[in-house]
Parts: sequence; structure tokens; C-alpha cells
Amino acid sequence: MTTVEKPSTGAKPAAKPKTRAKRAKKSTAAETAAAAPTPAETTPAETTLDAAKSAETRPAETAPVKTTPGETTSTKPTPVAAPRHWHGRRDGDNIHWLTLDKSDASTNTLSQDVLAAFEAVLNELETHRPAGLVIQSGKANGFIAGADVGEFRNLTDTAEVERLVLRGHAILNRLESLPYPTVALINGFCLGGGLELALA
Repeated sequence: MTTVEKPSTGAKPAAKPKTRAKRAKKSTAAETAAAAPTPAETTPAETTLDAAKSAETRPAETAPVKTTPGETTSTKPTPVAAPRHWHGRRDGDNIHWLTLDKSDASTNTLSQDVLAAFEAVLNELETHRPAGLVIQSGKANGFIAGADVGEFRNLTDTAEVERLVLRGHAILNRLESLPYPTVALINGFCLGGGLELALA
């Protein structure tokens, strides 16, 4: 009779090698994931800083200038034109020679644009004072024939006429008030406002 021995129930079962292999694979995957670089996280402050740096590299933009009819869009200052009609030079003795040669005219008259240009000349003579002033005519026919009467033909408002006359007197008073000698070289006719200018 053959006797079969049963294994003892207290014996522990052998560890399964497959389970250890699975654990080893999980551990390796976890280490690989930890070592892999993660995307850089940016805070709102860093994003704002990057945007500011990007804006610095862009060329400055100029806002469009709104203009009304008659205005210019140029941002450059407009150069001041030299006074028309009057031409001046200063000699070695610091004497200023001022010549009236009215543009587009055969005779000198004290029109409104001539008086406006003379005001600009007086501004310069008051700022940069010469030792003396000599006024002469650039026309061969005479000195000054007075006011430009053509400018008064269409005026019907007496107040406007009075304003223009007083403006001319104020300009001649400035000439008279210059703190250095003034001389008028008269050749030919010298009438009305021209005589007043010579006497100022």
C-alpha cells in the first residue's frame, strides 16, 4: 500500500515573480515621470512684464491728429518767414539800413501787409538794438505815397476805418520811441503816412 503525504497547511506559498516584475515596472515609470521636465508655470505678473518688454521693442506709434478744415496735420513747427517788403542790413558801425521796396508794386504805400511786416521789423530792432536806423526807399520814383487807399474803398464801417488808422499810428509811435537815432532818406515824393513815418 502506497502512502501519499499531503503538504503541510502551515507552509507559506512561494512569492510570485510576476508580481515583483510589475512593481518594478511601476517604480521605473514613476521615476521617469518625476525626472521629465514639466511646462514652466507663469504668473500674471510675469505675463505682464513680458508684454511690456515686447512693447518696448516695437516702434513708437503716433496717434492720428484730428484737424478741422484749414488746419495742418504736420507736427513740425512752421518756420517764421522773413518780413516781406522790407530789407535790412547792418554795417560795421552797427548802423541798420532798412529799405522799403513793396512787392508787386511800382510805388511804396503803407498797406496793411506792409505795416504788419514793419511791426515784425520793429520787434527785431527792439530786441537787437543797433547804434542807429536809416530808412530809405527801394523805388526810384519816390519815398512813400502814404496809405493804400485801395484798401479803404470797400469799407463801410466807420469803426473799422478808425481801427485801421489807430493801428497805423500805434506802429509809428513805436518807431518814434526807439532809444537810438533814426533817419529817413527822402528822394522824390513823401506823402501822408510816408511823411509821418519820416518824422517819427
